[in-house]
Amino acid sequence: MAEPRTTPELTASCRALLDAHADALVIVDAAGSIVASNRAFGESIARGLAQPCASIDALVPADAAMDHPLRASMLWQALEAHGERAGQRGVVLVRAADGLWPVEVSIGAAVIDGSRLALVALHDARARLEVERRLHYASTHDTLTALSNRAALEEMRGAIEQRRAPFAVVIADVDGLKAVNDKHGHEEGDVLIVEAADAMRCAVASGEDIVARLGGDEFALVLLDADEARLDDAIASVRSWVAQRALRRDAHPALALSVGGALRAGSETLARVMRRADEEMYRDKTARRGATSASRS
Repeated sequence: MAEPRTTPELTASCRALLDAHADALVIVDAAGSIVASNRAFGESIARGLAQPCASIDALVPADAAMDHPLRASMLWQALEAHGERAGQRGVVLVRAADGLWPVEVSIGAAVIDGSRLALVALHDARARLEVERRLHYASTHDTLTALSNRAALEEMRGAIEQRRAPFAVVIADVDGLKAVNDKHGHEEGDVLIVEAADAMRCAVASGEDIVARLGGDEFALVLLDADEARLDDAIASVRSWVAQRALRRDAHPALALSVGGALRAGSETLARVMRRADEEMYRDKTARRGATSASRS
């Protein structure tokens, strides 16, 4: 008959040391049971979810992968593989009383009252991840229009190019923006930039389509799962929005956009399709300038 497992006794100084730590700490035995925890754990992650002597597996989300580092089996595998200090195990989700929390997991080994135990630190990563999310958003979005920027398109390039269905690109350029800035000031020029962004947004027909400000007065619309008809519709939508805007009595200065588009052929890169769309946009710009000159003569 197997001897009953005894819970290691922590000294008062050891418990005080645990409670002094800002991160949630749990001590886990070889069976995966939480034999001790600190005040931060009880007041944050646990909050009634996991009591002392509950299994560490209680913290693992129901749909978590089998290699989640807080599964009892994985916890001890890490210690066996990496020695007394398994180190950082990355950011994972854990179950808490109020939902799932992202935490940074650190694992080390300890011997208490003759028993070899795992010391697990759970650092709340929510604040850091939120800061990272905001920084990433700022680096991939245009401040003035809230559109994606060129860096965002580059970040999504691989996923766009790997799609089986063809994609199309519409490029638009604000005509005469420098003249407006020089004559009316940059605030008026910014109004045109924002309205050009709205014109491009109006052509979005799918939640997967991407509108980006490439910089200055140039915009791109990436139409996913597109064909020639969808490309033509998108260009027509942009031009229609600009025409409707021109009918407003308060529409000053006038917004004028040169627009061009291209449909991916074969395995063309996003950059190549954008280049062809850009060429079509400049053809449109040249034609519109010619038409304006002819109307004035």
